[in-house]
Amino acid sequence: MGIYIALGANMPSLIDGETRSVLDSLNYVETQLCSNGTVSVLRKSKYWKNPSWPYGLGHPDFLNAVWEIETGLEPFALLIFLKKIEAAFGRIPTQRNAPRPLDLDIIDYNSREIATKDISLPHPRMAQRAFVLFPLAEIAPKWTHPQSGQKIWEAIARLPLKDALCCNPS
Repeated sequence: MGIYIALGANMPSLIDGETRSVLDSLNYVETQLCSNGTVSVLRKSKYWKNPSWPYGLGHPDFLNAVWEIETGLEPFALLIFLKKIEAAFGRIPTQRNAPRPLDLDIIDYNSREIATKDISLPHPRMAQRAFVLFPLAEIAPKWTHPQSGQKIWEAIARLPLKDALCCNPS
């Protein structure tokens, strides 16, 4: 069990009037997450580079990672907190899979299962995303999907080969 968030970006961000590269932005996320003491980062994967998804749209490549965190925030409060950080990095919600300066998603929250109009846990599409599964496996190699019981390596083995080959640690 643990609380895991996925983070990714494929556009520079504008933070406090300063343009930051994708890598600088992602490195700065921890400062924002931990700024008020409600979140602590326990473990971080490497950054993984992959083409934007779905493939073929011509968007810039993403850098992605998964972090294990500790927080006293309940899932919905954590989601609101993460959305505020995204907004501070210049994210404006548009269409799904559009380029973005920051994307923060709760992947798993202590194996809780939640399905409301505002939040779904575990993340409903995580098992189909190499850019989530590979970084998660790096920091939680014994993780098991709370609903399916599928082990992380089983989920990775079921990825289409094209997806598995596209995800590379930076």
